[in-house]
Amino acid sequence: MRQHNNDHNLSGKRFQIKQFIIRTAFVLYIITAAMSFSSCGNSKTKTTEETETKTDSTQREEGIAEVTPEQMKAVDIQLGSIEQQNLSSVVKASGQLTVPPQNRAVVNALVGGVIRRINVIEGQQVRKGKTVVVIENPDFIRLQQDYLTSRDNIVYLAQEYERQRLLKEADAGIGKVYQQASANYAAEQSKLRTLEAQLRQIHINPSQVRRGNLITQVPVLAPISGTVGKINLSVGTYTDASSPIMEIVNNSTIYCDLQVFERDITKVRTGQAVNFVLTNQGGKQISGKVYGINKTLDTSVRAARVHAKINNVAPLNLIAGQYVTALIETGKQSVQAVPKDAVVNANDKTYIFVFEGTEKEPVKKNADDKEADTKMVQEKYRFKMMEVITGVEELGYVEIRLIEELKPGTKVATKGAFYLYSSMQSIETDDL
Repeated sequence: MRQHNNDHNLSGKRFQIKQFIIRTAFVLYIITAAMSFSSCGNSKTKTTEETETKTDSTQREEGIAEVTPEQMKAVDIQLGSIEQQNLSSVVKASGQLTVPPQNRAVVNALVGGVIRRINVIEGQQVRKGKTVVVIENPDFIRLQQDYLTSRDNIVYLAQEYERQRLLKEADAGIGKVYQQASANYAAEQSKLRTLEAQLRQIHINPSQVRRGNLITQVPVLAPISGTVGKINLSVGTYTDASSPIMEIVNNSTIYCDLQVFERDITKVRTGQAVNFVLTNQGGKQISGKVYGINKTLDTSVRAARVHAKINNVAPLNLIAGQYVTALIETGKQSVQAVPKDAVVNANDKTYIFVFEGTEKEPVKKNADDKEADTKMVQEKYRFKMMEVITGVEELGYVEIRLIEELKPGTKVATKGAFYLYSSMQSIETDDL
């Protein structure tokens, strides 16, 4: 009886386990089916969105601007052809402003000495002959003493020469003694003149020395008129002829040294007009002329140096060392050109807009309509943005060189290029 009950209980437990496995499998099946359905739905939605996006991006061709006739009229977009214009041919160059050698001076002391006073500051205007530095040296006293001694000696030698001359004329003197007296007198005269010249050279007046006014300090004068540059020494330092004290620059005449590449140097001639652009004055333009061409080629950069003189320098406030870019006018030539308003600059490149014709497309009654009304159409003007290389700009026209060839008679937007470019940018922004 007990064995029978045990078998009955074991059979019941097996039945319960079997029922649990069946229920678990059913639940797993339901969950798996739901996940598959959800995945299919998402995949379908994603595929649909990608298709729609792809369709939209296909409809908006890259580099194409479309405007309506109303927009054409409102912003005054005009069509025209690429023209042949006689524009000045130019050579582009860059360089630095400089002054001629005679307008730049280094101030040195002719003789050594200790600087006792500096009368100028950097950036100050000075005139030629103005005292800029005062120096002192004991040798100045010795030089003046030698001068006074020579003056005393020459009085005695002059009297001795005169006495021997009279004796010689009376046949009472000795010829050799007369000759010696004459030589001594001439030598002392030469020495006295040399000492006087040395005194004047260091700006000591011999007449003051003769009156007993010995000078202990001498001035160093400005050799030219101009602006004081960097002062290299200070009060109390020793200077000599090899030590530059300061620099003076006269900017009344300014030249420009330009680097012209080998391929362009044959186009440049003396007397050609040059237009300069100052890089540190907001693109301010100045004019000048070519006055010299260096015939030596710098092989490191394959360029030759061209010298140009700048016109009307006084009001320009130019400084030697400033960097400039220049356009050297080498003559007139017939080139392809378009009006300035036909060109737009973007991303360091230059573009024009080529007219590709008009097209008509259905118009939706409102934004919620899924399909357009085929009975209502709208005309649009299509323009393709095309890169070009620009050259000289003159008389309202810009020289262009086409990267891609165009058929003869092709129309371009001669006015309103900036609006066309802006309309393309707004479409791209909307897509984002």
